[in-house]
Amino acid sequence: MSYLKRVLKRCLPERLLKLLRKFKTPAPSSTEARLQGRIRRRLEVQLKVKASHEFSYEDALSLLDRLGIDPSQSREGSMPLASLQFMQSHFDRLDASRPIIALHVGNFLGVSLAYLVHTLRRLHPDSRVVSIDPNLTHRGIPRTIETVLALLNYFGLEDRVAILTGYSLEKNVSNQGEIFAGYDPVANWENERSCTHQLDLLNALARGGFDLCLMDGNHDGDYLQRELDRVRQLLRRGGLLVLDDVATAWPEIQSVFSSISPDQFQKLSTDDRIGLLVRS
Repeated sequence: MSYLKRVLKRCLPERLLKLLRKFKTPAPSSTEARLQGRIRRRLEVQLKVKASHEFSYEDALSLLDRLGIDPSQSREGSMPLASLQFMQSHFDRLDASRPIIALHVGNFLGVSLAYLVHTLRRLHPDSRVVSIDPNLTHRGIPRTIETVLALLNYFGLEDRVAILTGYSLEKNVSNQGEIFAGYDPVANWENERSCTHQLDLLNALARGGFDLCLMDGNHDGDYLQRELDRVRQLLRRGGLLVLDDVATAWPEIQSVFSSISPDQFQKLSTDDRIGLLVRS
């Protein structure tokens, strides 16, 4: 055989030899070898998995710092701990004898979402949260869902959240139209794409199935008012509604909060940042 190879090498042109090498059939790998390879790779991943960390508000902000998020934006754009604790102080209204189902509108970097998931899981281990966010550039931070997922995974909360990537109603301008870090939402309007009318979708799937809703999305007064019409249909009677930014910095939200009819929601309390209401 070796003699024949030497003869062919002398007689055949180099181009033909290269062609023969190209079409040489490789020895097929065995099914067992592929199986062992898959098992080995899975074990390698399992060895890399670290235990999740217990959630705390301060650790969440520290993680965002390590991820390179501008601290001024992460702190100014996230709900303050005092207001989240104020909200939590009214969770005794929730029926913790069964899983609590909550809705969170407007994720930004995921601090209030993680806080809510962690808190509700402590009330009942099978509690779940659905969140709605269009995943746009917000406060100069692009595609914020990546940061939200990093936060949830770090604290082991990713199995308690369903994230709907979309606008709660129709498409609307991001950053409330403001320019952050050179990002102009009006100039980028055509490039901002997401699903729409997620509240209507939820109402088609689970009307009256939510115990709690935290609203921290679009700050346009008319948009918020129409959101609340849908949210009321989603909440059970006696369900808790939390409105963020009921403050002097956002007069439109203050106006909506003041005008809410007691036939729709009963005002419960406020800490000059968030407003708490109960579905009538």
